[in-house]
Amino acid sequence: VELGPGAGMGPSSYVRFAAGSEMAEGVVARGMSYVPRRMLETLRAGGVSVEYVTGGGHAEFDPPSNAVRIGRRDDELTVVHELMHAVGCNDPAFLAAEARYFRARTAGKRLRGLRELTGNSGYDFEERAYDVGGSCIDPYAFKDYGGYAYELMSMGMETLYRSPGRYLRDPGMLKWVLEMVERFGG
Repeated sequence: VELGPGAGMGPSSYVRFAAGSEMAEGVVARGMSYVPRRMLETLRAGGVSVEYVTGGGHAEFDPPSNAVRIGRRDDELTVVHELMHAVGCNDPAFLAAEARYFRARTAGKRLRGLRELTGNSGYDFEERAYDVGGSCIDPYAFKDYGGYAYELMSMGMETLYRSPGRYLRDPGMLKWVLEMVERFGG
């Protein structure tokens, strides 16, 4: 699997930078170096844009505007996370594969508040995830969006680079993430 932009290509070859978003190009370039090239081609085909946000808040992918929003505190692995959301939004087969894995892992599991599952009071009270047990890489990976989006590949890819040791708890998810990388990035 080839990672990152092709020879002679930079981030603007794959995403459109909104006016005033030049500040994000460096971190986006570093993030793209971790992403399979075929997935970057999905971003280009989908017309994904990047917006640099100067206020507070967190990085996000906004499906209605097909835009990744990045702030000055976000690092390249946060960019990888958000780019995976953009790939899912722009590749129906990718999203369907996430849906199948999500249904398989959450079948018969209870929906609970992320605050309760993680002990992190930073989550809003309405943010919920399926309790798949302590063997997952992070409860947030099983956050419930009602089937229109998933945190599986976003958390999966970020974890692969940021803290791969977490996969010792969930080798099945590591296998699935690597299969997704090969299928959609190879």
